[in-house]
Amino acid sequence: SDVYKRQVLHDTDWGRLFHAYGVADDTPGHLRNLASPQVAERQAALTHLHSAILHQGTIYSATPAAVGVITTLLRDATARAALDADTMAALVAFLGQVANSLNEIEPPQADPYPCDAELDTLILHLRDDEDGEDEEGWGSPLISTLMCHAFLALRAMTGDVLEALAPYLSDDDNETRREAVNAAAQWGVMAPDSAAAHAVAARLQARLDDGAARDARDDRAGLVLALGQLGHDVSRWLDDADDAIRACAALFVPDARATAILVTALTRPEEVDAWFTQRPPYFPMHTRLTLLGALIERQVPLVQLLPAALALIARTQGGLLANGEWGRILTLAFPDQAAAFRPGQRPPLPAQLSPAQHAVLLALHANPDLWNPRDGNAGLARMTVGLPDTRDALAAYLAATPVR
Repeated sequence: SDVYKRQVLHDTDWGRLFHAYGVADDTPGHLRNLASPQVAERQAALTHLHSAILHQGTIYSATPAAVGVITTLLRDATARAALDADTMAALVAFLGQVANSLNEIEPPQADPYPCDAELDTLILHLRDDEDGEDEEGWGSPLISTLMCHAFLALRAMTGDVLEALAPYLSDDDNETRREAVNAAAQWGVMAPDSAAAHAVAARLQARLDDGAARDARDDRAGLVLALGQLGHDVSRWLDDADDAIRACAALFVPDARATAILVTALTRPEEVDAWFTQRPPYFPMHTRLTLLGALIERQVPLVQLLPAALALIARTQGGLLANGEWGRILTLAFPDQAAAFRPGQRPPLPAQLSPAQHAVLLALHANPDLWNPRDGNAGLARMTVGLPDTRDALAAYLAATPVR
């Protein structure tokens, strides 16, 4: 549409912005190609957004301009009609990922914006600084200043982005609808008292109340999670007939009943991971890992968490899950050892064990998948709390250590 082309081609001086790979004058071409009839061009455009405009979650000076273009696309019927469903869902998801990055960073104090001459000099050096070693290019302190300004500019766009996302909260396309609910929640938490955030929450609440969710569990879970993130009371769903919906609500209700719901759910971790046909974006990995993380953040005592901890250890494997699952349980079980850990130095194990600690170590010993000697993540998880690297050595420690 005309409004889309005008913003992409004329309203933004892309040659004075930068992304992860340099000056952003290649970005408008990619943004135009979002509506290309060629699948490869659309895919390349989306790749550009994720690899250059938001590289590994990093905000660049070109990021606000790209978000502005995408927001315009979402709000303009003619431009929107040129996008296929997969591209639309991917753009909405991208907006959610931008907001997620913003939410993980404390709002910075930005130095004054550089003058035109300073910016022009920086851009010239960036064009020549392919290896990132030029102190006046990527090494310039202006890079950090401009990224801080980009962060603040994006946060200032919250209302506009929420208004653009609002119609998609009930979109007919499952993926677009799911991503819109998540993206609206991510942006809304930056301005929960704003009129735009309240309008989004009202739409989410209305969808829950009318009971017309397309996929009852997946959609309802996403709606409850979004309302919880926006700070609305979701305690009524602790009484839901669906285990998954109760657990989603419990993530945002910090009381004993909600904690018990999460612990009980995690005694059946395989069921938890199979709850959703399409896992809500709120859960970046296995659903059980988010539930466990919530319990650890609440500082739930090991004795109370023990039924879930034992079930998780019995069914888990090594690899990366050592960091996100059973390694975290070990740190909870042996906080003194974890606090004393120094890289390469195994802290001494306690001279006696509590019944809960003993139970955790028995479960660890019983699972052969956690003892691959080539598994560096598993080895680090054990070393962090002082545990030996072989099952036989752990068995000997258990046999020699009193339980009190």
